[in-house]
Amino acid sequence: MENVAIVLAGGKGTRMKRKTKVCELLCGKPIIKHIVDALLNKCDRIIIVISPDSPVREILGERFEYVVQNVALGTGHALKLACEHLGSINANVLIINGDGPFVSSDTLDEMLNLNNCAMKILTRNIKTENFFGRIIRDKKGAICGVREYKDCTSNEKKITEVNLGLYSVEYSFLLHNIAKIKRNNAKNEYYATDLINLIYKDGGEICGVNANKVYAGVNTLNELNAVENEMENDILSSLANAGVRFIGNSFVDCESEILEHTTINPFCVINKSKLDKNVTLFPQVFLEFCKIGESTKIYHNTSLNNVIVGANTLILENCILKNCIIGDNVVIKEKCMLKNCTIKGETVVESGSYFENRKIN
Repeated sequence: MENVAIVLAGGKGTRMKRKTKVCELLCGKPIIKHIVDALLNKCDRIIIVISPDSPVREILGERFEYVVQNVALGTGHALKLACEHLGSINANVLIINGDGPFVSSDTLDEMLNLNNCAMKILTRNIKTENFFGRIIRDKKGAICGVREYKDCTSNEKKITEVNLGLYSVEYSFLLHNIAKIKRNNAKNEYYATDLINLIYKDGGEICGVNANKVYAGVNTLNELNAVENEMENDILSSLANAGVRFIGNSFVDCESEILEHTTINPFCVINKSKLDKNVTLFPQVFLEFCKIGESTKIYHNTSLNNVIVGANTLILENCILKNCIIGDNVVIKEKCMLKNCTIKGETVVESGSYFENRKIN
């Protein structure tokens, strides 16, 4: 039996007031890319449901299967379109919202292992105000449904157990129930979450998977900021545990790699870059698409974009380098601007130099 993922990425982002919510950056990477990257090693096929004008396809490329939802009739309608695309298959299906949650490999394994459950749903207890759908349980404590926030009564809004937007279900159960979903709700849409109550009424057991250590999905900019702060702290904590010292506040995106004995001084920004061992960044260094060699030092107020720097090199303060290859044991003195340059090892570039499209020996 194969594993198939359906990513529901056709939403309008109304509550966030951003037309391309799933494309918003989260720690330097689009939200939708966080989702599909987690699924790649777990699923044989990934189907992404998008709106007609969505930039998702441009961001992710053609390695996935896309289904266009021409009319926005809700997540249940998007799921129906995905089923029509899949046809008749023998599979376990992961259904996940395009705006999260952001889950670990272990969580995906747990969701895909249905055991005796007809369906699994990822939940979390959140006591602060939020717009997630509430988990509804019957008198015996079994999950019997999800109530979307707009449809909740005042008492239901007080429920702290919420739906994070990740489900797993055997495809045959999905096909059997998808056509039963109706538009009897505040938004007059087909809700994918109605599947839970339909399967429950059919006698299927709905199993909740607790996810208190999972980053929740995002509905508003405040929630996006909260998740980003949480993720940033975890990135810095993980790097510190691996032997990277941070002095003061800096930003490191989720796609950068920094090796041990490196020191990052305050107000540095590191995007999509790799730093070797024993690198020192002084305050206000900006790196993007860079590879920095072992024991290199980069001084204050310096910006590097798409630059490869060798080992034991010094780049002094107030420099700007773009599209350059810098050898080992190079010294670039202060206030230099270099574009599209290759600098041989052991070279000294004097203060205030401006070079473009040059090979410097």
